[in-house]
Amino acid sequence: MINALIEKFSENYLKYVCIIENLKSQDKEILYISNFSVAFRLIPSNIVMLAGVSDYENAVNAVPNLSSTIFTPDEEFKSLLIDRGLGAIECKQYLYGDQQVESGEVEIKKLSATNENVKLVKENYSLNYTDEQIVNVLSGRFLLGGFIGGEICGFVGMHDELSVGLLQVLPKFKRRGIGSILLKTCVNYCIDNNFVPFCHVRSENFASIELHKKLNCKVYENNVFWF
Repeated sequence: MINALIEKFSENYLKYVCIIENLKSQDKEILYISNFSVAFRLIPSNIVMLAGVSDYENAVNAVPNLSSTIFTPDEEFKSLLIDRGLGAIECKQYLYGDQQVESGEVEIKKLSATNENVKLVKENYSLNYTDEQIVNVLSGRFLLGGFIGGEICGFVGMHDELSVGLLQVLPKFKRRGIGSILLKTCVNYCIDNNFVPFCHVRSENFASIELHKKLNCKVYENNVFWF
């Protein structure tokens, strides 16, 4: 049934890319599935994902804890969750193609799961990841570090839901185009390693939206939603 839903969602791949790629992953627990919709939980992050073309109520009712972090690309699920008192964060969803990178003085290296790198991410990334989450990124997925003269200037990687993110330029290196270099390099790394590179940008983050207009990527015409 999962494969049948993936096939159905693939008819609108740009909308459902996040759902499809996470349904393909082994690290999930199916909470509800029918011919029309699915609710599932990512392990170990506990992010809940909802998607479907109908049968929305049953899928939402199968979620044991609506205080979990929830993602959906569907307006119908958004409306049901708002009716249950949740507040939506609206995002644009981008699907990347190959990027042209001129790295200049920036050297890119894959970061390992050392205590030093865990501390680096924890002190500089705004989403307040726990040590365990950071180790999972460093060892289970990947985090790329940018270096200038042997000193780390920023990092970028992949979030729990497999989107490109964790992008951070350290304060002393800002306004030098390093964020764009890191992002483009990360996209190409994903493509080279059989990950599908996509991302979510808050709809009010106009600077990032303008950046993505200059990149080789496609944007889903409507918003997707985090709760």
